[in-house]
Amino acid sequence: MNVLVLGGCGIQGKGALFDLSKNPSVDRIICADLDPESIHSMNYIQHDRIIPAYLNAQDKPTTVSLMKHGDIYPPLMFSAELKILRRRWTAKFSGRLDTSV
Repeated sequence: MNVLVLGGCGIQGKGALFDLSKNPSVDRIICADLDPESIHSMNYIQHDRIIPAYLNAQDKPTTVSLMKHGDIYPPLMFSAELKILRRRWTAKFSGRLDTSV
């Protein structure tokens, strides 16, 4: 399983990365954040399956592109993440990606 962690370097995102990095059923974790390289300072997380990726959640094309690479684990529920989830659910149930949200 591949997982996309939005806001992966925030407080809740770090917890998600910690748990996911120890889960044997997770093959790859994409840590999407404004400062994804800061995960290297987190020495309590297993980094072997984590891929840092720069993401400004207001950038719709990049967000949609990253969504294609894994499941979403939204650790934070700010307005940007809610919009992203709405896009994902629309895509899942309608068979297309709705980027107008």
